[in-house]
Amino acid sequence: ASAGYEIILEAGVGAIRDWSLRLTEGLRQDMLERGFEIYGPQDSARRGGTLTIALNEDESGPAFVKSLERRGILVDHRPGAGIRVSPHFYTLEAELAGFAAAMSELRSSRDWEKDAEAAGVY
Repeated sequence: ASAGYEIILEAGVGAIRDWSLRLTEGLRQDMLERGFEIYGPQDSARRGGTLTIALNEDESGPAFVKSLERRGILVDHRPGAGIRVSPHFYTLEAELAGFAAAMSELRSSRDWEKDAEAAGVY
């Protein structure tokens, strides 16, 4: 655990928080522009480092997670809420742009339905 503390001290807690705000706010705006809803505070000062992206009633969160996993994107699903994304200080903006594009593609193509039976049950 001490190696993790050393990395955080080297990067700086303030810099990590600033980067987290930049990442989550950029992703929030991108997802809103793509027509997704976001659960949680709109004010970035009231948010932690996680965003929860709502799905439509006919969409399966576990299937989205499985479909994203097949694309190398690791997120999780919170029943009754949506897809939870937790960028870290080592996350790149391009990675979040790829996630947003994948979410849009899954919604428009309904490709997530291929994973509906394979997805875990909550």
